[in-house]
Amino acid sequence: MAKAGSYTSTAKWLHWGMALVLPPLVAPDQSLYDLAKWVHTYTAWLCGALAGGHVLVALKHHFIEKDEVLKGMLASR
Repeated sequence: MAKAGSYTSTAKWLHWGMALVLPPLVAPDQSLYDLAKWVHTYTAWLCGALAGGHVLVALKHHFIEKDEVLKGMLASR
């Protein structure tokens, strides 16, 4: 019987002390890391800008145009 913190014989990459540890799929590559970091950074900024833009436009509809768009987005009680 396997005790907590030990490896199992059938799945050596599964370590019970952590959630899940997978083996590396490729060798470390600095240029691939730099590309993935660049894509991740700019995708995160793009998602933040889209979310912020939606908030600003919803507030514009509520305070400037005085229509019911924001009330339609809120949960009704």
